Amino acid sequence: MLCFYCQEREGVTNDHIIPKRLYGTDTPSTVIRPIAPCCLECNGELQRSEKVLFDRLLMAVDTNDTDHNGI
Repeated sequence: MLCFYCQEREGVTNDHIIPKRLYGTDTPSTVIRPIAPCCLECNGELQRSEKVLFDRLLMAVDTNDTDHNGI
């Protein structure tokens, strides 16, 4: 099966469409976590991009703002 993203190389790994880090530790095991076949090159690039995005989102949240801290 070809890589979902580049459609050029063999999809030898499974990429989580929604990054695993976005699921909380209390997420039930019954929640479906969609995956797609992915080549190693695309998977590595997506992983780096997701980390940058996630880090930027964390820096944008004001933890003193009750609308953002879950209280």
